[in-house]
Amino acid sequence: GYTYVVSRNGVTGVGSNLLNENLKSQLETLKAFGAPPAVLGFGIKGKEDLEAIKALGASGYIIGSKLIEYLSGRKERQIDQEMTKIPTDLFVS
Repeated sequence: GYTYVVSRNGVTGVGSNLLNENLKSQLETLKAFGAPPAVLGFGIKGKEDLEAIKALGASGYIIGSKLIEYLSGRKERQIDQEMTKIPTDLFVS
């Protein structure tokens, strides 16, 4: 399992560009209490967000709106090819 952590305040997809200022503290608290790996989600837009999340010490990320936006209009074969390009170094199994 994992612990879902909201990465930013506001609405998903097109919300604020700023990650929640308390994330590092939240991640440290979760780890101290022995919670399952922390996975951040909500409004993650691109490589800069992924790098920031990794630097904070999160175990992974969940993307939704941005993935749908990226893949919309593509055919099934194209989607399979595009999915192989998603950075996997932050995946949690």
